[in-house]
This record gives sequence, structure tokens and C-alpha cells, in this order.
Amino acid sequence: MMIVSILGLGGTILAVSLKLVESNAPIAAVGLFLANLQLMGYDLFAEAVYSRRLASVPESGPALVSYVWAGNQLFGLFATLLVGFVVNYADGVWGLGGAQWAVLTTIFTSSTVIVPAWLNFFEESRATKEQARAHRQHLWSDQRAVAILSVVVGVTAVGYSVVNLAAQSNTVSFVTAILTVILLTGSSFAVMKPVIGKLILFNAVSQGSIISVGGPSIYFFTNDEQQYPAGPHFSDIF
Repeated sequence: MMIVSILGLGGTILAVSLKLVESNAPIAAVGLFLANLQLMGYDLFAEAVYSRRLASVPESGPALVSYVWAGNQLFGLFATLLVGFVVNYADGVWGLGGAQWAVLTTIFTSSTVIVPAWLNFFEESRATKEQARAHRQHLWSDQRAVAILSVVVGVTAVGYSVVNLAAQSNTVSFVTAILTVILLTGSSFAVMKPVIGKLILFNAVSQGSIISVGGPSIYFFTNDEQQYPAGPHFSDIF
């Protein structure tokens, strides 16, 4: 967790420190990738911890899951309410744009995880070489399909990101995305149980068919009424 914390904080600072020009977009994408890596790492470790708690005290499972997800939703709502004011009123402070301040504010919350991780509040024990070797053998012998699929997903995700950064073409991105979906769903059917493969296929189709309304929000971060006199008809705070 310390490693993803350092990578995420470094990526956030990198993205914020760049000037808002098109030539810096690939570097900013790398910084935001590291920031999202930190977020996903926190989510993974947190789920591992409370899954272990669920196994030890199953009767308290509903209360624990409700507590975790209530916190996620409440703080997510608070962040949604806050970001508009930050973009609107922090623009130009210390030479940074409103969007940069919106990203910079995440440092104060994400860095607080370093202290409990350093003090081992997650009660992680150091594994010996023999224990680590036995665990790897267990994964490879009993969960080989999951291990192979995890490697395929990781390599595909990194490859897709590199292609998007290098190509800078919507057509290439679209074709790569379709090929990625075909590769991952095919790999799932090949190494997982059929019912799990069908579930992954359903999830891929449902996610691909969703019309996202989050894309136009980029206008709030990069343009104003001077660039788009007729739209998008919403304030930054909204």
C-alpha cells in the first residue's frame, strides 16, 4: 500500500504541475494513470481487509458491508458537491487552473492513508520466503485459470493505454477497444467456468452499450462561454 501511495501522490503532483497545453496531455495521462492506480490499490486492499473480517465474524457481515459502502457513497457525494466550487472559485489561484485544483485537493485525502498503512492498522503480517513460495504454488495449482486471466487483463490494460497514448486517433482507439473486449471475453470463456464466462460477456456488453454522459464534463474543465457561446448551458458549480 505504501508503494501505490507514493506512486499515486507522485502522479497527482506530476499532472497538476504541467501547463494546460495539448503537448503535455500524454504526460498528464501518465500522472492520472498513477493516481488511479493508487485509487484501485486502496480499493483492492480495503476489500481484502473487510473480506477477512467477514470470514472471521460472518454475523456482522451486513453491518460491515453497509458501513463500508455508506462511507463510499457519502464521501463520493461530498466530492461531487465540492468539485464544482473548486473549479469555479479556485481558478487562477497561485497560477493553477480550476481543474488542477480539483485534482490537487485529492492529495490531502489520499495521503492520509499513508499513516495507518505505516502503523500497520491493517494488521498485515510479514510472510517468510517459504510462506510466499507455498502461496504461489497454491495459486498456480488450484487457481491457475485466475492467475493466467489476471496476467492477460493486466497486459491488455497496459497495452491499450500505450496504444491510445501513442496513436492519438479515435479510429485506432475504437478498433483497439473492440479487439480488447474480444480478447478478454474469449480468454474468460477459455479458462473460467462457462457460467462465469457468460457473466463477464454480459458485463462487457452492458458496459459497452451504456451511453455515458460524463464525457461532456471535460468542457467544464477546459472551456468556457467564450469557446462555446451556445453551450453547454450549465455552470461549473452545476
